[in-house]
Amino acid sequence: MGTEPQARWTQLHGVLQQASDAIITIDVQQRVVFFNRAAEQVFGVAAHEALGQPLDRFIPQRQQMAHRLHVDRFGRSGKTARQMGRLHELAGRRADGEVFPIEASISRSGAGEEQLMTVLLRDVGTLREAEAQQAAQARAEAARRAMAEFIGRLGHEMRTPLNAVLGFSQLLQTDEHEPLAPGQRRRVEQIRTAGWHLLRLLADASDPAVLESGALRLELASVAPLAVIDEALAICETAARARGIAVHVHERGTQAPLHVQCDPLRLRQVLINLLSNAVKYNRDGGAIDIHLRRDDAGVSIEVVDTGIGMTPEQLSHLYEPYNRLGREREVAEGSGIGLVLTRQLVERMHGRLEIDSEAGRGTQVRVTLPAAEVAPGLPETPPPPPAPARGADDEALPGAVVLYVEDNPVNVLLVEQLLARWPQIGLVHAEDGHAGLELARRLQPDLVLLDMHLPDMSGLQVLAALRSDPATASLGVVALSASAEADDMQRAREAGAIEYWTKPLDMHGFHADVARALGRRVVA
Repeated sequence: MGTEPQARWTQLHGVLQQASDAIITIDVQQRVVFFNRAAEQVFGVAAHEALGQPLDRFIPQRQQMAHRLHVDRFGRSGKTARQMGRLHELAGRRADGEVFPIEASISRSGAGEEQLMTVLLRDVGTLREAEAQQAAQARAEAARRAMAEFIGRLGHEMRTPLNAVLGFSQLLQTDEHEPLAPGQRRRVEQIRTAGWHLLRLLADASDPAVLESGALRLELASVAPLAVIDEALAICETAARARGIAVHVHERGTQAPLHVQCDPLRLRQVLINLLSNAVKYNRDGGAIDIHLRRDDAGVSIEVVDTGIGMTPEQLSHLYEPYNRLGREREVAEGSGIGLVLTRQLVERMHGRLEIDSEAGRGTQVRVTLPAAEVAPGLPETPPPPPAPARGADDEALPGAVVLYVEDNPVNVLLVEQLLARWPQIGLVHAEDGHAGLELARRLQPDLVLLDMHLPDMSGLQVLAALRSDPATASLGVVALSASAEADDMQRAREAGAIEYWTKPLDMHGFHADVARALGRRVVA
């Protein structure tokens, strides 16, 4: 080889050595004749050890035969069934035996026994990892969007029956013509309290960002757990009684009432879930014992049942969301997410949740929370909004006509009875948007209550039609909806609603809102 060709080869050799991709050249026997620095790094083999070695050394054993045949076919014809002349995804094997994904292309030069084939390859393990992470993130984001959409629909559907539960329970409590007996009044109060509890939980669940971040609102206070246990039992006792399950509460370890540092609403949520499970997975005629005690770790609440218990395998999957541990056929109720949220709530309150169980022997769940001293002057649990009393200025309200555009007859009946305290106010009902527009033009009502989800048109369309018609443009319209989404509220106000009220309606708040809206019934 002359001086000039030698110089060019030296220059080319240097370029190949500096390449960022691994370069391996093999002869017709598929033995390595060139192995650059990048190949050394990728495979963990020094060049002098690789030279003369069969290419199979760098291929996983299970792929060696197929790979050898493809390379041989390419050497003879320039073609293979796998199109190895182009970038192709394969697997490589490092010196320590690790198998990793590669992308490789192959080319040939020369002919006969002088033919050489050069493989250009790169380790794409990191790239595949990044792609897998991106795919996982995309799936997680899609799941979050689907969950947000589901929660939004669920929130709307739940608020509608809660509107009836809370509204009619308040009407029963304040009915002066047919007053409830003391026992009935206590039971209705339990219904109303449970309704407000569900509404508070729904308000948090309706914000996917809050659920995702774990930033649920907590209002820590000194709370008597025995009172919260009683509230939770009141909600679960009907199901327990129906199956003949006896419930006993035991308080030990102190002569003074025990107090814990917690959010009373969240503690009630935790206990309702635990007691519901203790009933759900118990035996007919079984028992539930609730032990309340104090020790050096704090105050513990133990819920012990005589139910079907869990196997070690089931316990290992206990906190997997939506995993009902193979009990879908045994018990219909529940989604399988309760214990996941329960543990999160307990830990957010600086507590600990422990579960012991044995198949056929029942389950013991222990919640341990920080002990607290009694905080004088503070309520032990936040009460639901009070049942309203009749105001002295009710009779001073002027006569008015209220048009309610709503397709749900239960909601119409509720509003009708809520307004019955004011005989001077007449309620007119329209069951869809077109009927509402016609009545609004003809009656010129003092106030329009407009449901935002109607069978023939949306509330936004009704608002647009009212505002575009000179005959109805100045009417005071209040949007009334089961959706509590901020975007829905903003769109309704931008479309011309003077206010936006969410269902379920609180009796006291509704009366105050109606009186205020009638005072501002003409809008600019």
